[in-house]
Amino acid sequence: MRVLIAGSRDASPKSLMIAKWLGSLVAKRGHTLINGCARGVDWHALQGAIGSGGIIEAYLPSQATGWFNKCLGLPIRIIPAGRNFVGRTIRMGEIAELIIIIEPRLRSNGVCGTCHLARFANAKPVYVINPRSYGIGLDEELERGLGVFERAGARIVGINDVVRIL
Repeated sequence: MRVLIAGSRDASPKSLMIAKWLGSLVAKRGHTLINGCARGVDWHALQGAIGSGGIIEAYLPSQATGWFNKCLGLPIRIIPAGRNFVGRTIRMGEIAELIIIIEPRLRSNGVCGTCHLARFANAKPVYVINPRSYGIGLDEELERGLGVFERAGARIVGINDVVRIL
């Protein structure tokens, strides 16, 4: 199964730890990790999967520079994915069979790259891990991000629910 783990680039240390652990679990269960090579949740899920010998497909837009160059040379399959980050995120959502979201943040300026994945909530399983299930309180950005997914029909679940699903 192709599993996408996505979330905030500015996630809390606890959320990053969860992302790395889930990336490792995806690999250990024999699934393919779909990844965007972004800093934050993506990067930590990628590191967890690599550390457990997982299969990783990394989707990079043609405008990727800087941080994204860290993915070059890693033991992963790089797949070109559109010209920009929105296109890349949508492509990953199309490819994934299961989408797991960690700490989605909708900024006051309306920016939330991960929130583009909410559009898939009625077509495939999209699970958003409730940060409270692992001890993170909700702030305004996180409340807004969770709301985007909830309104789209995604399931807000606890960390143990995701472990059972995988």
